[in-house]
Amino acid sequence: MLVQLVKALVEKNAFKKDTELTARYKTHTLGHLPTIQTGTFTVNSVKVLEDRVLFNVSDTVCGKEGKVSGEDILLIDGMDPARMAAVYGLKSDGTSKKLGKKRGRKTNVELGLA
Repeated sequence: MLVQLVKALVEKNAFKKDTELTARYKTHTLGHLPTIQTGTFTVNSVKVLEDRVLFNVSDTVCGKEGKVSGEDILLIDGMDPARMAAVYGLKSDGTSKKLGKKRGRKTNVELGLA
């Protein structure tokens, strides 16, 4: 996942406490060989650094706490990060989308009646 996209989603407050993430993480196998696996975590807190974003997370299965980098995130609440960005009005690279023309009835505030 792009660092700019993660930072933009953090600014939009998309990662609240107990947001579910599916991410890659480093672990050791039975023979103490390092390996990378995929797991599901809940967010405890977010720390934004200059070049990356770190998430303090808890494993949903055993509750073990750890840290996950923003680049390792695969899914946010079961959604692809690009699709989650669209919910918050962002492009998949983290920049803002240009909003289209509003259609339909104008509110009384827009007309100056209220």
